[in-house]
Amino acid sequence: MLSKNAIKRIAALRTKKHRKETNQFIAEGQKLVEDLLLSGINIKNIYHTAALAPLGLSKSVDVEIITEQAATIGKLCFPRTDFEQLLV
Repeated sequence: MLSKNAIKRIAALRTKKHRKETNQFIAEGQKLVEDLLLSGINIKNIYHTAALAPLGLSKSVDVEIITEQAATIGKLCFPRTDFEQLLV
């Protein structure tokens, strides 16, 4: 389970200012996450709901994969996006 501070830190990446300051960003959606994994970009964490478990990823990549409740993932996402997805 993510702490409140972790949720705030990740949610802050929705703003351009914070993305530039931290040199990090949020990628939403299974296709985009898969493309980023194949690109060789340094990925810190992958967050997902239990409904959309990243099949086989835990064996193929050296990334922390975290399962969260849909309500928590919803706090991290950009507004009006589907919670049943992967986040990087």
